[in-house]
Parts: sequence; C-alpha cells; structure tokens
Amino acid sequence: MKLLLSYLRKHSILILMMISVFIIWGVTYYLYGLPLEAFGYGTLLVIVIGSLFFLMGFFRYRRDHLRMQRLIANIQEAEFKLPKAGNAIEADYQELIKRLATDRENIRKDLVNQQKDYQDYYSLWVHQIKTPIAGMHLLMEEDNWDKKALKEELFRIEEYVGMVLSYLRLTNESSDYLFKQLELDEVIKASIRKYSQTFILKKISCDFKPTNLKIYSDAKWAQLVIEQILSNALKYSNKNTTITISKEKEELVIADEGIGIRPEDLPRLGQAGFTGYNGHEDSKSSGLGLYLCKQIMGKLNGKLRIESKVSVGTKVYLKFTDQKKIFD
Repeated sequence: MKLLLSYLRKHSILILMMISVFIIWGVTYYLYGLPLEAFGYGTLLVIVIGSLFFLMGFFRYRRDHLRMQRLIANIQEAEFKLPKAGNAIEADYQELIKRLATDRENIRKDLVNQQKDYQDYYSLWVHQIKTPIAGMHLLMEEDNWDKKALKEELFRIEEYVGMVLSYLRLTNESSDYLFKQLELDEVIKASIRKYSQTFILKKISCDFKPTNLKIYSDAKWAQLVIEQILSNALKYSNKNTTITISKEKEELVIADEGIGIRPEDLPRLGQAGFTGYNGHEDSKSSGLGLYLCKQIMGKLNGKLRIESKVSVGTKVYLKFTDQKKIFD
C-alpha cells in the first residue's frame, strides 16, 4: 500500500491533469449537447488504456524499488547495477550514489590496510621488545649484576616504548608539526648525546663532521629520524668500528662499517611488515625503525635513501627540505 501511495504521489500532477481533461471534456459535451454515449465510450476507452499504462508503470516502479532494496541490503558489493534512469535528475542521483559508494569502498580499504599495518607493526614491536627484557632477566640472575649492561637493556626498552608512542602520534591526523628553521648540526649533536653510553659500551667511535646545513623542519621529528638511524648503525656495527656523520652535497649521510644489507633486501627496506636478514645467519631485523623513519620523512617533505654492501657497511642519506621549498 505504501508503495502504491508513493507511486501515486510521484505521478500526482499527471493524474490531476487527466482528471481535469475529463472534466473539461464532459462539460464541453454537455454544453454543446453532444451525445453522452460517445463521451461514455471515449471515457471508458481512455480509462482502460490509461489503467494498462498505469499498471505497467507501477510494476516497473515496484521492480526498481525491489532492486534498490536488494542493493541496500547488500551494499558491500563493490559493483552494482542501478535501475535505468528515467530522467536527468535521476541520472544525477545515480551518479552521486555511485561516487559515494566508490568513496565508501576506498575508505573501507584504507581502514583495512591501516589495521593491517597496525597489526604488523605491533606484532613486530612485541617480538622485538622481548629481547631486552630477556636480557635483563639473564643479567639479574647473576650474583654480581653488570650495571652498565643492565642500563643498556633498560635504555633499549625505553627506546622501543618511545618508538611505538612515536608511531601512534605519527598515525594520528591531529599530530602537530612545528616547522621552523633549524641548525641541523644541533639536532645531530643532541642525537649523538643520547647514544653516548652505547658508543662507549660497544667501543664504537663517532666521526662527526659538521654539515653547516640549515633545514626547515620539526625539531622533535627530525631528531627522532636521526636517532633511529644512529640506533640501527650502532645495533649492526661491530666493536672497534666507526660511524661517520657527514654531508654530501645537500644530504646528511650517516655511514657505518657494520654487517651491511643484502642487495635483495634493499628495495623493500622501510616497507610495513618487511623483515630482512640483518647479516647474522639465523637472525632477522624487524625493520621497525626504518619504517618509522620513512613515514616521518614523508610527513616532513624529506627523502631517505640507503646504500649498503654486505660486510662493508651501510650509508643512509637524509634530505631535509628548506623553508623556500615548503612554501613553493
């Protein structure tokens, strides 16, 4: 009944026009004294033909309505066929519906991918943080604790906690970025100071050559990138080696003399969920730090690239932007 009333409302103007035509037709026959039989036959014929067209139109309207109901019930379908548009307005509505459906599907896919990235990242993070925790347990079982080693394991735990907090802030659209002109050397010095104890403990030297570069970036995020690169360099360098920090053209270069990266792993470094061999035969690197660095550099309008040779070392190139390029 509701569907019938809806159909009648949709064609109410046409129905009123038809009734008006009948009234005018009847009045005309009456005024001119024409035979009423002719009027009756004509009226009956029009009613029969009109009823047939009305029923055909109603059943078509009902068919389209049922099709739309099925589409609504199964809106998850990526592709669906809408009823043929009866006029330009209906065509516009259908185009709007298709665009909304496409946008909805894109949003759904983005959410699925984001959820997968979260799961991959946190799964790797949980696996990675177990290593320093296990190390602390072993150290605490000894009669004479090695305080320096214990502090180093605690520092690694703090580093991993800071990493996951940074990842949460990075994926939050409301994260604030305070861009300003920075002395890159000051950011580098702060990062080196943070890892000074690790340099000493692992007997790795740091050859810092001032870059004299001025960048336009966010201080805390830029420092986090450099810290992560330094952390990786320290993690995969052997004792009595050197980590060099210098400038090549307009890029900051952090080079180590560590175990290097396999050529087949280089193209996928920094991808979500990718774990590559870290140079030890039975061990894999988590890739958490590089993934985070690539994401941050993208937010900072910068670039990160890596060159590496197994058993020779790795070079990480960081290209920060300047103020002019931010506003161009």
